[in-house]
Amino acid sequence: HSISIIMLDADHFKYVNDTWGHPIGDEVLKSIVKIAEGVLRPGDTIARFGGEEFVVLLPKSNSAETSAIAERLRSSIEASSVEAGDDEIKITVSIGCASLSQSRSTLKQLLVSADRALYQAKSRGRNCIVDIDDC
Repeated sequence: HSISIIMLDADHFKYVNDTWGHPIGDEVLKSIVKIAEGVLRPGDTIARFGGEEFVVLLPKSNSAETSAIAERLRSSIEASSVEAGDDEIKITVSIGCASLSQSRSTLKQLLVSADRALYQAKSRGRNCIVDIDDC
């Protein structure tokens, strides 16, 4: 069976909390989840992994399908905003992807690989996707 994981992290989230406060930060996180639920397929699962980081479990997904889903997710979030009084907060995310392979045959290995790809996405300027197989 194929399975993939997406890890995504809200870009510059500390700035949101510091500028508009934690209640607005919570609204940003809720917005990300709502957008993800509209993009993901039935059977895909999103969960908060910590702070402003989320993990998405994609059963029956190979690397190409995962990258396509990740791009739909990234672009949908980028096109959105959250209102904060008179301000409109634009949101972007960095995304790391990893798919089951011979070298990544456990959930822990998938998570570590997706996390490594996520940090590559952040180091490449944020608001992008990195598949661990492309690193």
